[in-house]
Amino acid sequence: MSFTPDSEVSSRDELVAFVRNLHQDYLRRGNEWENQSLDHFLAALDGCLAALVPQLRQGAT
Repeated sequence: MSFTPDSEVSSRDELVAFVRNLHQDYLRRGNEWENQSLDHFLAALDGCLAALVPQLRQGAT
């Protein structure tokens, strides 16, 4: 499965593939990533998910 920055993840399998793709991209081009440590990456992920969860809840109603 190919992902772009605006790809949508709508299933558990797609989430697994997306995370696997992130890992592979990090192994290839990690020096180009904005977040150079797991700590910084997880903090950024936390912020993104916190912003996304209310949107997901609105879409589910």
